[in-house]
Amino acid sequence: MIGLFPFVLALLLGLALFLLLLTVLNIFKQEPTNLPHGNMGWPLLGETLGFLKPHKSNSMGSFLQQHCSRYGKVFKSHLFGYPTIVSCDLELNAYVLQNEGRLFQSSYPKPVHDILGKLSLMLVCGELHKKLRNVAVSFISTYKSRPDLHLYVEKMSISVMKSWKDRQQVLFFKEAKQSTLKLGKLQEWAAMQIRNSFIAGLRGNQRDYGTMSSITVNGSFTLHLMLKNLLNIEPEEPRALTILEDFLTFMKGFVSLPLYVPGTPYTKAVKARARISSTLKEIIEEREKSDLGIAKGDFVDEFLLKGSLNMEEKVSIVMDLLLAGYETTSGLLALVVHFLGQTPSFLEQLKDEHQALRRSKKKGESLSWEDYKKMELTSKVICEALRCGNLVKFVHRKAIQDVKFKGYLIPKGWQVLPMFSAAHLDPSLHDNPSEFNPWRWADPATSKKVTPFGGGLRLCPGPELGKVETAFFLHHLVLNYRWKTREDDYPMSYPYMEFKKDIMRVDSDYMMEDGQRINNLGERIGGELIGRPFKLKETIWRQAEPNLGFTLSNIMMGLFPFALALLLGLALFYLRLTVFNILKQKPTDLPHGSMGWPLLGETLGFLKPHKSNSMGSFLQQHCSRYGRVFKSHLFGYPTIVSCDLELNAYVLQNEGRLFQSSYPKPVHDILGKLSLMLVCGELHKKLRNVAVNFISTYKSRPDLHHYVEKMSISVMKSWKDRQQVLFFKEAKQKPPKIRISSTTCRCSEPYARTNGTSPRASSKPIPMPSVPSVRGGGDSLDPRGQARAQVQPFPGPAAGAHEPQSAMQIKSSFIAGLSDNQRYYGTMSLITFTLHLMLKNLLNIEPEEPRALTILEDFLTFMKGFVSLPLYVPGTPYTKAVKARARISSTLKEIIEEREKSDLGIAKGDFVDEFLLKGSLNMEEKVSIVMDLLLAGYETTSGLLALVVHFLGQAPSVLEQLKDEHQALRRSKKKGEPLSWEDYKKMELTSKVICEALRCGNLVKFVHRKAIQDVKFKGYLIPKGWQVLPMFSAAHLDPSLHDNPSEFNPWRWADPAMSKKVTPFGGGLRLCPGPELGKVETAFFLHHLVLNYRWKTREDDYPMSYPYMEFKKGLLLEIEPTEKRI
Repeated sequence: MIGLFPFVLALLLGLALFLLLLTVLNIFKQEPTNLPHGNMGWPLLGETLGFLKPHKSNSMGSFLQQHCSRYGKVFKSHLFGYPTIVSCDLELNAYVLQNEGRLFQSSYPKPVHDILGKLSLMLVCGELHKKLRNVAVSFISTYKSRPDLHLYVEKMSISVMKSWKDRQQVLFFKEAKQSTLKLGKLQEWAAMQIRNSFIAGLRGNQRDYGTMSSITVNGSFTLHLMLKNLLNIEPEEPRALTILEDFLTFMKGFVSLPLYVPGTPYTKAVKARARISSTLKEIIEEREKSDLGIAKGDFVDEFLLKGSLNMEEKVSIVMDLLLAGYETTSGLLALVVHFLGQTPSFLEQLKDEHQALRRSKKKGESLSWEDYKKMELTSKVICEALRCGNLVKFVHRKAIQDVKFKGYLIPKGWQVLPMFSAAHLDPSLHDNPSEFNPWRWADPATSKKVTPFGGGLRLCPGPELGKVETAFFLHHLVLNYRWKTREDDYPMSYPYMEFKKDIMRVDSDYMMEDGQRINNLGERIGGELIGRPFKLKETIWRQAEPNLGFTLSNIMMGLFPFALALLLGLALFYLRLTVFNILKQKPTDLPHGSMGWPLLGETLGFLKPHKSNSMGSFLQQHCSRYGRVFKSHLFGYPTIVSCDLELNAYVLQNEGRLFQSSYPKPVHDILGKLSLMLVCGELHKKLRNVAVNFISTYKSRPDLHHYVEKMSISVMKSWKDRQQVLFFKEAKQKPPKIRISSTTCRCSEPYARTNGTSPRASSKPIPMPSVPSVRGGGDSLDPRGQARAQVQPFPGPAAGAHEPQSAMQIKSSFIAGLSDNQRYYGTMSLITFTLHLMLKNLLNIEPEEPRALTILEDFLTFMKGFVSLPLYVPGTPYTKAVKARARISSTLKEIIEEREKSDLGIAKGDFVDEFLLKGSLNMEEKVSIVMDLLLAGYETTSGLLALVVHFLGQAPSVLEQLKDEHQALRRSKKKGEPLSWEDYKKMELTSKVICEALRCGNLVKFVHRKAIQDVKFKGYLIPKGWQVLPMFSAAHLDPSLHDNPSEFNPWRWADPAMSKKVTPFGGGLRLCPGPELGKVETAFFLHHLVLNYRWKTREDDYPMSYPYMEFKKGLLLEIEPTEKRI
C-alpha cells in the first residue's frame, strides 16, 4: 500500500542512525583495562567473515595465525554477533571445559535452538543435562561393546569394498556421502557456525565438522544400527524411510544460512525436525500403549519406558542419539585414509599389524572388542588423524560470571571459543605439528595435549565408538587394497572439514593366504570380497568444488557503507515506482484485474499451493471477479493471465508472429542461452528438428520396449515382502542398475498362459519371470506366501510439501518450455531407467561408468537448485545448480570432442553419431541439445505414473476395467512374447486413463509467453512487451468445458472433442516432439502393475500444485500381490 512508504523510509533511516550510534558507542565505550588485546572489527559483523575464511585443516589459518602473532594466544574479538574471547591456549581451553556449570556454560545462538529443539543435549544445562546425558551414556556404553555391532561393522565394511569391484578410482569422501539406502546426496554445506554448534555441543566434541553428509560409507551402517537399537524398526520400513527422508531435509538446513523465511533450507530443516519429533512421539506412544508385555530389548524398552523422562524428553533424547549416530565415522575414516595415502611407510606398518592380527585368529573368526584393543598402531593412527584433521575446530561457551585467568579478565556474559585446532597445531606443544606422525602418540603426554573429544561435563560419552568402526573398516581396507591420493587433494576447514578434490585411486592387493581367509569370513557374515586384481585403465580427475557455503570470506569488509547506500537507494526507487504507477496512463481496453504490490505484484498469491485437480483460490477468485482473462503483476512483470481455452490456443499457435517464449534471467542462467526453451526463430527450428528426429526414432525402438519391461519388473521386485510403498518418494530414488547389451535384449518369459483360460479363473498361480538382478543373477518376482501384515497409518507429511513457493517459476519455465508441457513440475525422477536409456542412446556410455556417475551427481545438484529460490549467492542451491550445469556442459563437450577426434571410423549408432557428427551444429549447440535431451529424458514418466496410480487407487471400478484390458492383451500374446508398439496401440482404456490423469493432475500448469506487438483478442488489448501466462490447468478444470471437472473419469475421453479441450503437451512451434514417449513407458509399467498388484491410497494423500506437482504425504500405497500373479 502507498501509505506504507513513510514507514519504510523511516525504518531505513532509523537503521542508518542505529548503526551510526552503535559505532559511536563502540568508540567511546569504556572497557576493562585487563581484557586480552584484540580487535572488535566492524559493527554487527565484527570479524566473523575473516574468522570463517577457509584453510587447510592441518593449519591454524591466516586469521588465527595473524591474531596470535599480533595479540597472543588469547585475544578478544567480535564473532557471530557477540563480544568474544578466543582462546588458542591449551591451559585456558582445559580450564573452560573443566569449569562447565560453575564459571562457564554452553551457549549458542537462537537459530541453533530453533533447529535442534530446546531440550537438545547441547543446549540444556544443570540437572536436566545430567539426567539426559546419563541416558545417552548408558545406551552408548552398552551399544559399543555388543558383538552384533562388531559383526555388522565387518559386514558393512566388506559390502562397501565390494562396491569398488572393477573400479580404479573412488571419490572416497564424496562416496561417503552416498546412502546405501539410496536416499540421495545432500547439498554441500553453508553456514558452518550451526554445524560447530551441534556436533561439538551434543557429543562434547567427538564429532566432526565435515561429515554431516547424507548416510556415509560407514555412517550408513551406524545409522542402520541406531534405527534398530533405538526404535526396533528396520531402515527399509516406510516409517523409517520417512524419518530418513526428513533427516535429509534437516541436514540440508542444518548448515545453511539461518534465515527463517518460507522456502529457505533452514526453515525446511526446522519443519523437518518437527515432523521427525512427531513420528518419534507416535512410535514411543504406541510402545507405551502396547499390552503385549513383550520386551524387545531396544533403547525404548531399556531406557525410556523404564525411565522417569516425560514424553518431550524422550523424544528429544532419541532425536539426539539419532543425530549423534548419524554418519559417525565418515570424516574420521576419510582423514585416516588421506593421511595414510600420503605416508606409505606408516601404511606398510599398519598392514603388518593387521596381518599379524589375522594370523592369530582362527579361520573364519570375526573381529572382537579384544582384537580392537590389540590394534596399538591403529589407535595411534586414528588419534593422529584426529589431531591433524581437526574435525572439531572449536566449541561455544559463555562466562556466567567475571573470570580471571593468567591476569586476563573474561567479563560476565562474554562468549568464549576454545580453539582446539590451535592447540593441536601449537609448535610449542608438538614437533612439526602439521606433519602426520602417529609415533608421537607413543609419548603418554600427547593425550593431554589433544582434545578431540572435548572435556568436562560435556565429554563425549562414547569416544571409542567411532574408533572401533574406523579400526574394523581399516582392517579390511589395508589387507585388501592399495590406494593413492593426489598431492593437491587435502582436507580443508570451512571451518567444517571437506576435501578439496576428493579422489583416491584404488587397486586390490591380495596375499593368497589372507585372501582365502577373508573370503571365508565374507561367507560367514554374509559378505563377498573384491575379486581379482586389475590394472588402472584411465584416469578421470574430477575437481569437486568444496562448496564454501556461507563462509562469505571473499566479501570485503568495506561493503558495509555500500550496503547502507543500497538500502537508501531502494527506498528512493520504491518512491519513484509508486509515484510512476499513480501517474502512468494505462490503456482503457486492458482486461480487468489487480496489479498488487509494487515489485512483488501478486506473485505470492499466485504461487499459493492447492490441489492439482483444482484451480486454486487465486485463479478462482480472480476469474470470479474479473473474468477468465485478467491482468496482474507476476514474477516482476505486468502480465495477462489467460484461463480461456481459446486464448490459450491462440497464443500457442501464434508463436513467432505475435508472441514468443520469454523467461526471466535466472532461467537463462540455469539452463544456458541455447536451451530449446529459450531460443527462438531459425535456431529454435534447427535445434528442435534434431530433438524431434532423435525422439521419433527413440520411442519406436524395440529395445526400449524390452528395457521398460525389464525395469518395470525390477522395480516391482524391490517390493517383495513389503506391505507399504512410498510410491512418489521412492520414485525419487535410484532403482537398481541393469545393463543392456549392445544387441537386442530379450525379456525372459515375462508371462505364462494357462491353456487359453483367464489367469483370474485359473487355480494355479502363474509365475513371474526371472529377472536379471543387480549382480547378474536372477530370481522370481513373487512375494506371495508372505503373510500380509497389519498396515499402520503412515505418519507425517512429505518433505516435498514444504518446498519453497517463490521459486517455482524456474521449474515451470524449463519443463513447459523445453517440450512445452510433456514434462511435469515436481517429480524429480520416478524411474531412472529413462535416464539410463538417455545416457546410453545419447552418449553410448553406461550409467555406472565414472564419467556417467559424475554427470549423474551433478544432475542431482542441478535438480535441487532447479526448483529453488533463484538467488545467485555463494552457497545457495540455485548457485550450485548453475555451477553444476557448467560442469555437465564441460563433460559433454569433452565426450563429443573425443568422438570427433577419434580416428577409428567405427560408428556406434548413437545420438552423437547419427545427429551431431553428421549435422551442421557448432560445439556450443551440440552441447546444449544433448543437455536439453538429457533433461527432457530425466524423470520422464515419474509424475505421470504417480498420478495414474493415485487416481486408479481412488477409482477401483476403473482399475478393474483396466485390469481386464491387460489380461485380455496378455492372453492374445504367445508365451514369453514381450510387449510391442502395436500392443501399446491396443491399450485403449489405458490411453484414456493416462490422458485423464494428465488433465486432472496438471503436471504442467502454465507456460510463459510475451507479446511482441500489440494484440487484440475478444475486445481485449494485450500490450506489446507484456507477459502472457496461458493457464492450462484452468482450461482443464473449466466446468463449462468438462462435466464435474475435478472428477477422474477416463470415459469422458470417448468423446473425440476432448483432445481439443486439453493441452497437456502444449501446441504450436513448441509442441512436445515426442508426446507418446512418456505414455508408452507408463502404459508398459501399468501392464505389470495391474496384473500383479492391488493397492490402496490414503484419502488425505493427494497431488498438490506448488505450482509444480507434489504429493502431500508422498503417495503411500498399501500393496498386496494379486492372488493369481502374472
